[in-house]
Amino acid sequence: MDIESDSMDVDDKKKMGIFISGETDADIGDTYGKLIIEIGSKLKILFEKNNYGDKILRISIIPTIFSPKTYEVLNYKERKRYSPKTRVAEFRLKIDHQKFKDADEEGKRKLILQNIIDSIRILKTKVKKGFEGDKLEEDIRRLFNYWE
Repeated sequence: MDIESDSMDVDDKKKMGIFISGETDADIGDTYGKLIIEIGSKLKILFEKNNYGDKILRISIIPTIFSPKTYEVLNYKERKRYSPKTRVAEFRLKIDHQKFKDADEEGKRKLILQNIIDSIRILKTKVKKGFEGDKLEEDIRRLFNYWE
C-alpha cells in the first residue's frame, strides 16, 4: 500500500520541500496512512516556514514496513540516494514490521519519526555544505516533542 503526503508545491523550485509516503503490507496500511498524513501536514508547515539550505530541492522519505517474508520475496534493498545534479534525495529505509504492528499509536509515530530522522542523518553525511541538517533534525524533534 502506498500513502503519500507531499509538502512541496510543484511550482516552488527554490525552497526545499519534503515528500513523505510509504510502502507497507496491507495489515498496517490504514494505521500507517493516518499517521503519515498527520506527520506530513506538520512537516509541510515546518518546511514552508523555514529554510534548510540550497543544496537540496526535495527530500523524499518513503519508509517501508513489510514482513520478513515480503522483504525476501521482493529481494528488497534500502535506498539512500542523493543527486547533486537534480538536488533530490530519496530514502527508503525499513521499519520493523512486528515492532510497528505491536506498538501503540504513539510508539508507531515514534518509529516513523525515527525513520525520518535517520534519513536526515544519512543525508547530512552526503551533503556537507548548503544543507542545515542539524537544524532540520532539531526542528522536527521540537515540532513532535520527540527526544529519544
